[in-house]
Amino acid sequence: MFRPIAQNAVRIAARGTRSAATLQTEGVKGQDFKALRNGVKEHAHGTTDLWRKISFYVCIPVSL
Repeated sequence: MFRPIAQNAVRIAARGTRSAATLQTEGVKGQDFKALRNGVKEHAHGTTDLWRKISFYVCIPVSL
């Protein structure tokens, strides 16, 4: 009963991430692409660090 719902949710989620990733780099070449990619990596690192801190200092103490 729930399997088709889960499959559709996964398909929709995958479709959304693919289109978002291709729209940002469309028409960008060479050094511009490398700069854009490094910017995305830096942003991902900062976001990961933020959510790690939120998990440690907010979520874990609240659950205890």
